[in-house]
Order: sequence, then C-alpha cells, then structure tokens
Amino acid sequence: MAFTAWPWVHDVTVDHTKVGTGPHSRAQCRLAISSAALSADLRPDGIDLVVADTDGSTQLNYERIDYAADLHGRAVWSWYPGTRAIYDGATNSVYTTFVERNGIYVGRMDLTANTWKVSNARPGAGGDDHNHGCIQIASDGSILTVPTAHNDTTPLLYYSDGAGSIDNWSSVTVDATASKVYNYPHLIFTADGKAHLFIRRAPSANQDWRDIAVYTSSQTSAPYTTWSAAAIILDAATSIQDYTYHKLVYDSATETMYFVGGLYPGSTGSHSLYAFKLTWNGSAWVGAKLDGTSISLPMTALSAGTLAYTEVGAEAPWILDVALGGGELFALFNTFPDA
Repeated sequence: MAFTAWPWVHDVTVDHTKVGTGPHSRAQCRLAISSAALSADLRPDGIDLVVADTDGSTQLNYERIDYAADLHGRAVWSWYPGTRAIYDGATNSVYTTFVERNGIYVGRMDLTANTWKVSNARPGAGGDDHNHGCIQIASDGSILTVPTAHNDTTPLLYYSDGAGSIDNWSSVTVDATASKVYNYPHLIFTADGKAHLFIRRAPSANQDWRDIAVYTSSQTSAPYTTWSAAAIILDAATSIQDYTYHKLVYDSATETMYFVGGLYPGSTGSHSLYAFKLTWNGSAWVGAKLDGTSISLPMTALSAGTLAYTEVGAEAPWILDVALGGGELFALFNTFPDA
C-alpha cells in the first residue's frame, strides 16, 4: 500500500544548507511532531508512524524515540531466556520479539525488501523488559512466541495466522492449572516435531517463581493446542529459598538442553552458580550433571552430590548469557547487586 493512502501524510523538506557543506549522503535528522491534531491521532507508542521516500511507498530507515519518556529508567533488567531472534530462509527474514510500553511485539526484518514491520502480539502486556518472550518458526512457517507478562497466571503460546505472517495472532493456554508463571520461556522443537516449552513458575499462588518446568506438546505441528502437565525440573521451593535465575542453550544435534543458573536465596542459604543438562529420549527429559552422571528429577536440592555447581560467595550470580562451542559450555555472569 502506498503511504499516500494513509489518513495523515506530511511532506518533510530538509534544508541542506543548515547542515554544513555538502553534498550529504545518509545524513541523520531528527523529526519532532508539533501538530496537536496529528499527535492526538497517533497511537501512544507511535508505532503507526512511518517515514517514506518521495514516492510515498519506499519506507526509509527511521527510529522512534521520546514517545514513552515515562518508561525510561524503569526497564533495568534484560532477562532474555530463549531464542529472541531467528532467521527464516523461506522468507529471507529475521524475526524477533521485544517489549514496549503497551504490548509485547514481534518484528520482521525482510532482508530482500529491506523493510521492517512490527506487530503487537499481546497488547497491554508490556512496559517491563522482564517480559521478553521467545520466538520460533513452526514447520508450516507460522511464527510462534511465548510473551510472558508480569505476574501471569498461565503460560500462553501465541501463533501467527500463516507462513511468515505476523499480522494476526491467536493464543493457546499451555497450562490452565498453573498458579503463576514469570518469564524465562524457552521454546524448542525436537527431531520428532514435538514442541517443548521451558519456563519458570510458582508451585502455588502465594509463592514466588521457584520452579523450573517443561511442558511438551503431543502434536508435531502448529498450533500446538495440546500440552502435557508440567514436568518439574527444579523444585526450588522444597529446600531452596527465594528465586532461581537461569538461562538455557539447546544443542539440537544431541537434543540436549543445558541450564546455567544462579540461586538467589535472599537472607538465608548460599548464593551459587549451577549447571546441568537434560536430554530428550523420545518420551521424557532425562537429567544429568555436565559429566554425564544421572540426576533424578525433579531436583529438590543443589549440591555437589546432585549436580555440578560452584559457590560464588555472598552475592547472587546474575547469568548474562550462555553458549556452546567446541564441545564446551560457556557462561557469562556477574554478581548482583554489586554487578
């Protein structure tokens, strides 16, 4: 659609004589909206504002800033748990998920057309980057995302309406009995086509997010409407106080999920860094230490006798990222609150 067909179209003329000697190429300029009428018609997040070339159709590179000044300073944690950007060779596009003030969005960068498009997959659930979701592409090309809002009571899977599309979204409740779920979603596919959702959850409504659980779909294609009951991997509420923070990395060649996390027991217990792995055997996830020693699930305590772990002292380890390479598992972390 040509942008000239939009309700509001304003021509912008840049006076190059105000930018020093020229000619100029790819020079940046800041556009400020002073029209009260236009501002009143814009969405609060400015997501419906675009900048186009003089042909009215070619979208130019631009960035929206300053429309949500009240958000600045609030988003202080970047808890990216699972895949948050993914490349799709079928559409030659990169898909990503991110949070803005009024929703959890999915974006598509079309590398052929060099265009960027965004869609609000879950309106009203944003405002805090605790809530970053994960993103995957199903076998039929539809886009899947698990955008978790602050204090969600149930894990929700959102799927788009077609291959490569991010225009319309439908949702599936993964677990209607869950008391509370909170970020760290990680969605993967095993070789048998099944989808698996790893997420942090609360064992009951009056407790914080102490469990790590996995849900497995019995279906092998989207929209993945049928899911197993939660299989608890780490039952932190049994003997570990307060929170567990973790990040995951999946090795599809061996169908093994690696966990690296930090325990934050608050005023009691030890702040520790832990690591273990789970391998899909076709019907269940089997736990082991990094050296291959078996671990019984659910784990109810973290110690040298049950999994590989390292004491890091009085401060909580904050896991920044994990990666696999050359047969090694790498983890980047700092300590909180000293950071």
